[in-house]
Amino acid sequence: MLTRVFTVRSALRVTTSLPTPYAIAKDLLRGYVLRELLAYTLHRFILHPPEYANVLSKLHDSWYHTEISSPFPMSATYDHPAAYFVRTFLPMYLPAVLFRFHLLTYMVYTAFISIEETFAYSGYSTVPTNFVLGGIARRTENHVLCGGEGNFGPWGLVDWMMGTSVGADVMDDVVAEAEKHDVPERIDGAMQRAKKRGKDVVRSRRARPAKANGTKD
Repeated sequence: MLTRVFTVRSALRVTTSLPTPYAIAKDLLRGYVLRELLAYTLHRFILHPPEYANVLSKLHDSWYHTEISSPFPMSATYDHPAAYFVRTFLPMYLPAVLFRFHLLTYMVYTAFISIEETFAYSGYSTVPTNFVLGGIARRTENHVLCGGEGNFGPWGLVDWMMGTSVGADVMDDVVAEAEKHDVPERIDGAMQRAKKRGKDVVRSRRARPAKANGTKD
């Protein structure tokens, strides 16, 4: 429609030359950041308005929060079409159009989001890459269980900054993951080893002149 009817450029870049890995990574990063902001804003202020309910919020509540007691795989797309359009599609699609992703980048972008939503609504909090996907799954479940009182963003970053997290927030996940892998102990051990190597280097340098003098004598 854009190219044939309105004779303007396409929403996504379609070229014979492929984007570089750096260009793909850069678009994915800023796309995810903008998606987090849009998802939080639309979900909180349109589907869960703080004061007066609107048509979309009533549809979202009657379809999603009334019918679903806890997340399960099919609930990822179970919502009124208009509410789903605002809650999921717009936050995903608008960053791609705004930054005009290459078609290949857009395919990678949508694949990552599909994997994320699969684990977020899986009902399992212990999943591969538990720090990222496990935290998303827990926050999604808490959003459903509390009736939409918090956890509006997919990754929980804006919820943490705005104070709307329900249950463990993203910083709690970071601390828990660090403790699980003994990160503080590993850092301390690495520092001790670095200090020891530094002392060994200093001692070896001090010993070289003495050896040299002994050879000359």
